[in-house]
Amino acid sequence: MKTKIIFSLIMLFLVLGCRSIYPAESEEAWFEQEIEVPQLIGKGEVLTPSDYALVYIRIGVITATKESAIKATNRSMQQIIQALAEAGIQESNIKYEGGIEPTPRNGYGAPDPGGFSSSPLISIRIDDMENLRKYLNAVVPFYASMWIEFELTEENKEKAGKEALKLAREDIKTKGASFFKLLFAKKHVNQELSRINKYPEKYYAASVEQTLEEAQQMDLTPKPVKTIAQIVIVEKMNPKEFEDYLENLNVKE
Repeated sequence: MKTKIIFSLIMLFLVLGCRSIYPAESEEAWFEQEIEVPQLIGKGEVLTPSDYALVYIRIGVITATKESAIKATNRSMQQIIQALAEAGIQESNIKYEGGIEPTPRNGYGAPDPGGFSSSPLISIRIDDMENLRKYLNAVVPFYASMWIEFELTEENKEKAGKEALKLAREDIKTKGASFFKLLFAKKHVNQELSRINKYPEKYYAASVEQTLEEAQQMDLTPKPVKTIAQIVIVEKMNPKEFEDYLENLNVKE
């Protein structure tokens, strides 16, 4: 039986439920329109098969007022949709997940509390895997964070895994990402934790294992994977050290 591994990069968290988002008739109306927030009901989809990728990008907006947060968020969404359309992605392949309702900043983890923040998630289905990098480059100026989900099979795991790590390195270089998550099949976890725990002065790590039943409930993995484990790595290295770590990750069986 094929061993299937789900690889997620720069993944902050998954959000259930999604719907299509379409621009308004005029630019001004688009900026001013408050998008209705759907109620999140039921589960999200099982992650992607190996013939396409889901790319998640998150917008980060902080403004003084709720109205300006809505306006700025809608503007960013429009820019992303337009950039993807120009790169060749159909609008039907672009979804937005969760709501864009701005929330008051309470100062938790923020040096300068106050105002309103909005960080909606946009998911993009990319069927043309050969040109994945082209589509990602199209949206680089507009997002706050990004991660990719696709399935590694016996046939594609080495090539796709290495490509994923390249994308992670590039994202860290351009965005200064401080952490990312990897979902491994359980057999890979001990090796990575051993590597991480050997250098505690470099970075922190935590592991969370999930049974097949739990994973299915969370829609994080296809059925063939018996267990998955999540490793969260928080950077304490300089960019070159972190790049070397990514370069040396073992994606083979």
